[in-house]
Amino acid sequence: DCCETEPPSTGTIFDGREFGFDPDMPVMRGDSIKYGQYIDEGGLAGFETQKGCMERCFYCSEGSSAVVFRNPERIVEELKTLTHRGITGFHLCDTEFNQDLDFCHTFLEMLIAKGPVISWAVYMKSSPYDDELFRLLKKSGANFVTLSIPTGSNSLEHAGKICWLAKKYNIKLAVDLLLGFPGETAESVKRTIDYMRKIRPDTIGVNTTFRLYTEMGMTREILASPRYSENLTGSVKDNPGLVRPVFYNHITVDTLREIIGDDPLFRIEGFERTSNYQRVKTKK
Repeated sequence: DCCETEPPSTGTIFDGREFGFDPDMPVMRGDSIKYGQYIDEGGLAGFETQKGCMERCFYCSEGSSAVVFRNPERIVEELKTLTHRGITGFHLCDTEFNQDLDFCHTFLEMLIAKGPVISWAVYMKSSPYDDELFRLLKKSGANFVTLSIPTGSNSLEHAGKICWLAKKYNIKLAVDLLLGFPGETAESVKRTIDYMRKIRPDTIGVNTTFRLYTEMGMTREILASPRYSENLTGSVKDNPGLVRPVFYNHITVDTLREIIGDDPLFRIEGFERTSNYQRVKTKK
């Protein structure tokens, strides 16, 4: 509807939510996207099951939005069109897959019953989840889960249980671990690292540097405190709306390396041009 009169000029940006989202709309990509080289170099084709995120993580600008779930039949149809082009490896592009367990179960059952044979990777938050979710993930061809920590409450406790379920169903598990929030210390970071070392997922990417956006609760907390704002880098001055990048960090790479030691389970993000699923594939 936004383009009934004439096509928009190149570079025009639209707010998709303003124009609505039809969960029953099929997604047909045609032949304009050339996947060959991308896949040959280790990439995965992407697909979505939903848009939005209902979490309210104070370090994230994507949450606190309505979640709209796609019709599982349309998702399966999309995957079939891509597998007909020879694509069998996928990565889910949802903010986090497990927003609603009933939807997860329904989609996975549909994929198992009517979908093509694929392998795929999925992002998850720390809750909700259950044994049935992991059973269906495995049966549907999901062979890799990335768990975002922290997300929600008691995320470390949930991480231990999710790690156990992933091992039960022989699904590789990576953890994207954010540390170094305002108020955290080297000692509290070490306690978290020691716990993750104990539960032992397949790989852990650690990041202690945050880009700040105006919508984030953490941004407001940092900018209101001289003690925190002294740890800012980037375009700190004359940057209304934080359009140009501003970063917060007070746990240095040297401190992280001292805490982690030589344990190959952990990778400090920003020093490798690889994703976590590629690290697990090449892990010895």
